[in-house]
Parts: sequence; structure tokens; C-alpha cells
Amino acid sequence: MSQDPVLSSWSTELRRSGRVVLRPKRSATLLPMGAATLLLVTSGSRTVSQFRGHDAWGFMDYAEVVAAAAALPLLVQSVKNLLRGRDNLLVDNEGIELRDRRLRWHEIDRIDRDEDDDLVIHSTARQPIAPDRSQPLSTIVLEDTYPVSQAMLAGWLSTQLASRR
Repeated sequence: MSQDPVLSSWSTELRRSGRVVLRPKRSATLLPMGAATLLLVTSGSRTVSQFRGHDAWGFMDYAEVVAAAAALPLLVQSVKNLLRGRDNLLVDNEGIELRDRRLRWHEIDRIDRDEDDDLVIHSTARQPIAPDRSQPLSTIVLEDTYPVSQAMLAGWLSTQLASRR
């Protein structure tokens, strides 16, 4: 049985350079940015015109101010993530890294799928749960944002894990 050309190219790149960087689908990075921009422009423009007018403010006017105020930090964070490559998945000879989570190959216990069909990389390392996180730092969860199926990515990562044991 032959391996998929994409997975084969990843394996070749990993052997050649010692690392593979998997970038998320464009829609996964641009959608939040586009939504925040649209919300900021529509709510922000109405808010500015409302400030300039002398009409009484209603509930929707206040809601638009709150929406515009919420959209701005979301847009800034989305742009920062895009520029920093924060959502890139790094697979190298040392292990797997996503955002602020890094698991070394010898620490990875298993790779499987959860009830939401997300790919979950479990670690044997005992690390505390960070105060602002819902999961322990010893777990990496990959949502379906990469340009290959979750099953293919799980299979490739499992193969890489097995070859390092």
C-alpha cells in the first residue's frame, strides 16, 4: 500500500530538514479576522454616527458600542496570531509544538481522537493545569484546521511516534 503524496512529502521534509511546519487552512485563520473586521466596521461606524448625533440612545445603540469594543481586541489578537504563526503545528525531531505547548516524542503517550473528532496528543509528563487553560499543558488538541484529514494527520503522527520508540 503506497503512502499519500502529502504525507510522503512531510516525511521526506522531516528527514531532510529535521522539521515540518503545518499551517492551518486559510479559512481557519481569516474567518475570525474577517468577522471581527466586519463587526468593528459596522458597529463602529454606527457608534461614531450615534456619538455625533443628538438622539436618545436605545438598547441597540449600547449593544453596538459593546460589540465594537469587543471586536477590536479580537481583531488585534487574530492579526498577531497570523503574523507570529501561532497556529502553525511544528513537528520536528524533538517533538510536537502548537502555540505554547511543546511535547517531546519520549513524553507522548498516545495519539487519538476525542468525541468532537479532534486529534488529541496525550503526554505522560505530569504538568499542572495553567490557570487560564481548560486542559493540562501535557495535552495538545488539534482541531480540524489543517489542510489534510484528521485521520491522515493522526496516522502520520502515530507513525512518527512509533519510529521514535
